Amino acid sequence: MTKIVWLSVALFFIVSNVQVRGQQAVDHEKEALLQSKTIFVESRSEFVKNAEVENALRSQPEFKQWKLEIVSRRELADLVVEIQRTPFTTNFPFRVIDAVSLRVVMSGEVSSLFGTVSGRVARSMMKQMRKYRPVGNAAAKP
Repeated sequence: MTKIVWLSVALFFIVSNVQVRGQQAVDHEKEALLQSKTIFVESRSEFVKNAEVENALRSQPEFKQWKLEIVSRRELADLVVEIQRTPFTTNFPFRVIDAVSLRVVMSGEVSSLFGTVSGRVARSMMKQMRKYRPVGNAAAKP
């Protein structure tokens, strides 16, 4: 009987610890995305150029509204966007890393042909950031 009690207590503490760590990760993600001002883009695929993604990000209305900036040196960035291509596919996974903690705060994957990857990555990033950052006309929309 005491083994069951000890096992229950241990299981309770393990589950509680996992929940706390999960909440800390969400809090860190939120904080990183709220506080970030500068972004560095690093494409690891010859099919997507850094400048294309940078221009696609700049063309997003939220990018301007949130006063984000693209920087040309990784060490100056708050967020680092890494884009790859899955071999022999049209899938381009990407992730956004908090430059200080090196934690992944956002990720996704787009599928694209004929040069539309940069725009899809930019739209996906802004959509994910909207969870934490206010959008100007959000109150006016039904």
